[in-house]
Amino acid sequence: NIAFFTKAWEQGIQLGLVTQTTTKDVQRQSVHFKFPLYIFSVIMAAGDKNWDKNISKAIGYAVARERLNVNKVTAFEDSKSGLESALAAGIPCIGVKDYYSNQDLSKGSYIISPDLGKFATDEVMEAYKRNTLEAFINYLKGSKEAV
Repeated sequence: NIAFFTKAWEQGIQLGLVTQTTTKDVQRQSVHFKFPLYIFSVIMAAGDKNWDKNISKAIGYAVARERLNVNKVTAFEDSKSGLESALAAGIPCIGVKDYYSNQDLSKGSYIISPDLGKFATDEVMEAYKRNTLEAFINYLKGSKEAV
């Protein structure tokens, strides 16, 4: 999945990271998984805030969207609560299946394979930049890698 987000960043797509955890945990995980944090224009670590736990990630999504100041925002989520948080903030969400859990991601705009790296191509990134979310999802559905 690191390859997917790195490719998006290389193609000039602004990225934000929204998480329930703390900034300290994000930094620790980025070192452990060799995940470059510099690709994110905005990082919202809801665990750092004194927000109600039930709405903290939705607030994080809303703040990230505001700070990114872009026309199109799409969330990629592997958890039901994260997907619901993105939707509560008015952000369309693509569910990313997880190898280790079987969470219900059916409220997402589309559900894709857990290996986002399969989509880390110039062609996919250009399709995202050029199209509406619906057209992009239709593009993914045509991909043999889509689920």
